[in-house]
Amino acid sequence: MSLSLISPSAQEPVLLDDLKQHLRLSSNDDDIALSGLAIAARHALEARVGFAFLAQQWRFQVETGKQQNASDQKGYRDIILPVTPVLSIDAVEAVYKDGQREIIFQDDYEVMTGSVGRVKLLAPLPLGIKHFGGIEITFTAGHHSVEDIPAELRHAIRLLTAHFYENRESASEERVFSIPRSIDALLAPYRRLSL
Repeated sequence: MSLSLISPSAQEPVLLDDLKQHLRLSSNDDDIALSGLAIAARHALEARVGFAFLAQQWRFQVETGKQQNASDQKGYRDIILPVTPVLSIDAVEAVYKDGQREIIFQDDYEVMTGSVGRVKLLAPLPLGIKHFGGIEITFTAGHHSVEDIPAELRHAIRLLTAHFYENRESASEERVFSIPRSIDALLAPYRRLSL
């Protein structure tokens, strides 16, 4: 399975002025560095919980398994998307070994969007598709606007950005990077549970 970001969000969930106020900074000297740290903090938090803060388009390539003949096809698969919340499923395609693509029509799959995004294939997979990445799902995940993002997630970005800002030097024996526990507490409700 492979996940690729196609289109990143157009804005950041926490504005520079908000970060400067949180850090009690009045100077503009570190604006560029602080903006970069905020982006790094958002990326780190998104990766930690599989959550997109603002709308982003992703491509998820799914392993299909080896197919010997028509009776050996795997179909009727329930595919859980790795980034949430899912706003929309933009395309589902079969990718053949020769590189050709075929759109899988909406009648051949069901979709569940929201906090857990799913695509359930209702028909057997076509013969001749790739073993790795034979099904590609393009989807949009995240919130429509900054106002839709839960306040505790925006606060987690502020806290981690502040942590990065205050600990800008390289790690040494005395200083090893770890996310502060308060941030883990803010992220806990958004973590997926594996059963």
